[in-house]
Amino acid sequence: LKACPAYSCQDAMPPQSCCIPLVVVVVLLSAVTCSADGDDVLDPITQIRDGCVAIKDMTAEQLAARSAGSRPDDALGVTLSHLGLDGAAALLHACQYFLTDIAQPPLPSSNLQSQAMHTGVALQRRLVSDTIIDHESYYVLFVLIGLVVTFVVVVFFEGAILDSTLLGQRCRRKWDRFEEKLEVRSVQDLKIKVEAGEAAESAEAKNMPWSSDQVEGFWTAVKEKSEQVYVSGGDETPAAEVDIVGFCQREFPALEADLKAKVTLERTGSCKGVLEVRVVTLDATDQGGFQAQADSDYVPADAKVRFEDGQKESVFEIDLLATDAKWLPSRSFFVELKEVVEGQAALGGPSLSRWDASSRRPLARICIVQDDTFPSGIPEEKVKSDKAEFWLCYYYIKNRIKSRGKKFWKTMAGYCYEPVHSVVVVPLIQSYILDWAAKPGEGGSVDKIVLLASLNFLSSMFYRSGDYLQVNNRGRTGGARMLHRTQLLSKLLMMDHEQQFSRPGCTWFYSALNNVDSMVTDCYWQIMVMAQSVWALVLCLLTLLWKSWYKRAAAGLDVNLENFIPVLVLLLVIPTVHGFVWARRKTLARLLEERMQGEEGWVEVFAWVAEHGRRIYNFGPRESAKIDSMFSARSSAFVKKHGLARDYTNDGKWITIWICHSVYCLMLAWGAFKLLHARQEIGSADFSAGDCLILIQVFDKFGKYLVKFEGATISMQKASVAIGRVSELLGLQEKRNLVGQLKDGSAHAASVEGEAAAGGDHSATQEASNKNHIVLRDVQLELPQTWDGFGPVVAIQAKMPGKDTCIPLGKVIYVKGGTENRRLTFLTLLGQLLAPTKGSVIVPRSEWSILLPTVPTDLPDCSVKHDLMLSGATEDIACKLAQIFDLDPDEGHVRLPSGKALMLGLARSMLRNPTILMAVRPMASTVPENQDKVMRLLWVWQKFGGGQALVNLLGSNDLPSVCSKNHRDLQQRRTLVISGEDPPDFIPKEELHILDLDQEYERLRG
Repeated sequence: LKACPAYSCQDAMPPQSCCIPLVVVVVLLSAVTCSADGDDVLDPITQIRDGCVAIKDMTAEQLAARSAGSRPDDALGVTLSHLGLDGAAALLHACQYFLTDIAQPPLPSSNLQSQAMHTGVALQRRLVSDTIIDHESYYVLFVLIGLVVTFVVVVFFEGAILDSTLLGQRCRRKWDRFEEKLEVRSVQDLKIKVEAGEAAESAEAKNMPWSSDQVEGFWTAVKEKSEQVYVSGGDETPAAEVDIVGFCQREFPALEADLKAKVTLERTGSCKGVLEVRVVTLDATDQGGFQAQADSDYVPADAKVRFEDGQKESVFEIDLLATDAKWLPSRSFFVELKEVVEGQAALGGPSLSRWDASSRRPLARICIVQDDTFPSGIPEEKVKSDKAEFWLCYYYIKNRIKSRGKKFWKTMAGYCYEPVHSVVVVPLIQSYILDWAAKPGEGGSVDKIVLLASLNFLSSMFYRSGDYLQVNNRGRTGGARMLHRTQLLSKLLMMDHEQQFSRPGCTWFYSALNNVDSMVTDCYWQIMVMAQSVWALVLCLLTLLWKSWYKRAAAGLDVNLENFIPVLVLLLVIPTVHGFVWARRKTLARLLEERMQGEEGWVEVFAWVAEHGRRIYNFGPRESAKIDSMFSARSSAFVKKHGLARDYTNDGKWITIWICHSVYCLMLAWGAFKLLHARQEIGSADFSAGDCLILIQVFDKFGKYLVKFEGATISMQKASVAIGRVSELLGLQEKRNLVGQLKDGSAHAASVEGEAAAGGDHSATQEASNKNHIVLRDVQLELPQTWDGFGPVVAIQAKMPGKDTCIPLGKVIYVKGGTENRRLTFLTLLGQLLAPTKGSVIVPRSEWSILLPTVPTDLPDCSVKHDLMLSGATEDIACKLAQIFDLDPDEGHVRLPSGKALMLGLARSMLRNPTILMAVRPMASTVPENQDKVMRLLWVWQKFGGGQALVNLLGSNDLPSVCSKNHRDLQQRRTLVISGEDPPDFIPKEELHILDLDQEYERLRG
């Protein structure tokens, strides 16, 4: 009013620019007056007209008197008291000007609402243009307070409630907990060091490296020992014969489906009287991911095994626990023969190697062999059915839900709130703001607008909580991807040598990288997407149904079919879209399979170059060009197949997009037509702007989530191909020799029974039954029709069918004649690395063998010392053993030349203490001055106690002393098999057996 030029001029009519603030005062005055009287708030034009009519006939003196004697409940008097006399006069002129120049005659009731809206907008624009809003304005203050409150709430919600990383608190707390653990651990380590100070000093003195004199003394002791001749009997024969009890073999198989593990103990000697021993189970703490857990995989046992008078074998069982929740690889645990409880006997027999001083008791391994299909529980007939892709995904998801447990449902709950927020909350709040909170004629007010905005913000907080919940519980990367990669790695490591050639290496590598990723993102995660999409589609239908019913019911109108047209459209779109996508699934599966095979091709070439790149320095330009051309050819083939699969997948997705966009455009036009028709009709409230907004929003969200649903369906078809490949790999047989013992009793027993049924010669069978020979009977080996075959192995067959080849145990066997390939083939058959195509190889079950490869294989990130310690040696023994072979204990295996790498492999094999050690030309890469030394060491290892004799020679810091003449391990014999070399002179003739392959085997042609 003070800004108005007519404020002090009572005679002149105030200009239009001054009338605007005056009229606004009247509007507010009229609104307050009507609200105080309990009447309904009228439209703006009616309020202005009523206020002006009430003032225009009053004189200035009446206005002054009204302001002077105003009561607290008299809104007009209170307002006039603030204006003063001059202000009241200006207000009177403004009201007269409004009634004569601005206000129109009374409008018909039919056009009152529309005209009021347009006039109100015009007045608002004039008010904004002619009025200066300062920083102390109510609305500016409201916005500032809202921003501050929102910021405080978000900070408190993210930091105190969610403890998220947005404020850095979570990272800081994790680091604090990590530092606390380090501090506790350092204190514990310090306490251990203080308590074991003297022990540490003695261990350090014990681990002192040998001098050159000590190393030379070791080889002198080995030479002296090799020149001794073991004579049966003599001083070492005990006065009274004592029975020996132990495991019949060092490793026992058990099928997870049988829920039982059977362990056989064997008693040798006179077997007189009753004997009882104690056996306990132990966790295989050094087996890493292959470790079976007590009370999870098996029931811990502490049992007593009894032998009656004359009984030679006794069996006890260990209960296994079912693990139906997920597919697990083969895993193992230990069984230790503790003590003799009753009777007289010595502990012995086959045992796992342990060269520390903690325990020398016999130890056997129980291997729980995985024989289930992947995904766990899927019947084999469903894998081979026409709907295999569906069943693979179904059982895979079922397993993942079981393994994740509550975390899966937490993830699902958090992920499914997004459609609630975007489909229900946001459209409804927008609709109510348009049709209710911001509409004065419907009771709108600032409080209602704030209320709806607060509800939307509260829903956003729930949305954030759901997202935080699903991210922390979904388990996609560490929980699923690495689990499946560990399963593939375990299967690959557990398979026998023969099964390693059943699939190329690139198939395993590609499956671990690509197929596993597809399984998780295209199946496990897409089931979340599908559930979210289905929930969103249901919410779309419910939102439209509720809005249609509520609108009609609130207006007191009957519900007709036209109101449900959008719902019917949604119900028709869903099966139409899904039918198109489902019809293309077979072709899509074929294209995806071809694409996967094409990608495996170039991965194979690239992986080969990455692995052997350090060893191709002798390649010339032509070799390099050949590798490049191979990669280019396979890459081009992959790109072509990838393009076909990509286009087919993308086109299938666009079927859904086209249909959804077309329906959206139709419903957009239909909703606009209805809104136009409702506005043209006088007094029609059947379809408002809010209704149109909900319709457009819901159909937009419907199209979005239907595209996500069908996209998830296509992704799950891709995942079914990946699951099928991984299922094929994880379904390969592993531990063939062990599983064969379960099925046939033992390879020896099965072969004996087969020979008896055939009526053949039983002389060799009798020798095998006495456990003194390895028998090869009518052996014939054929190679698979693949590029790799079995590597350098060739096909061979026995020259004289019906004649057995007998290999005596406990001697040094030299294999001569034939080619290098045939000799290697014979050793692989002898070591049961390959199963013959025809015939049989009969090995006593107490024997187990190691074949030293011609090209030693290194372990990743392992030094020489760690390599030897993995074979059972202590750190002291490992360092000394490295010294006698002229190796640096701390040097990496990858830096060793071929000769030293072969010596390291030989030392590692001797420490593992097999009963049969086979080597192909072990002296080929050994320097001439060390060949005699190494061969004498092998002879001492074979004849005088195996790994124990080696440890005894290395166990003293002083110069090794010569062992007593007849000291050796009486409980277990060892056999040394060497091919491609001549025997040395120091080995007695009676300890040698020479096999000429030219007389026994020939190469199989055709």
